[in-house]
Amino acid sequence: MRRESDEEIKGNYILSSLESKVEYDQGEIEDLRKFIEKVKAQIEVVKSTKFKPHVYLKRQDYYKPIQYYVGVNIIPEIEDLKGKIFPSEKCKRFVGGQHKKEVFEYAQELAKEYNCEIIKEGFKEKEIPE
Repeated sequence: MRRESDEEIKGNYILSSLESKVEYDQGEIEDLRKFIEKVKAQIEVVKSTKFKPHVYLKRQDYYKPIQYYVGVNIIPEIEDLKGKIFPSEKCKRFVGGQHKKEVFEYAQELAKEYNCEIIKEGFKEKEIPE
């Protein structure tokens, strides 16, 4: 619902309209309080969750030219990741096959920095250097 300006409120002389606005907004305030409590509870869950980084290396050839995406996902160590969002760091996009060597070097650099594995997606076996 759109909030009325101070002028619009001061210009309203319909008692029932003003009372219904107060009633509606008090419900909104209560909903916001509940929402804030849920967010605070999730903050505590996140603070106590362990995370593990992994480097992602994606090749997408449905664009021309080919695009590569490399970065680090910081994955929460929880049972089901479906529908969950988590932080990513040091993300880069490379456009064009001529960057393939640079793509793999950057992924290896990140894997070394974060001491983690590289998860590759969209590559044919022969394309993946050791």
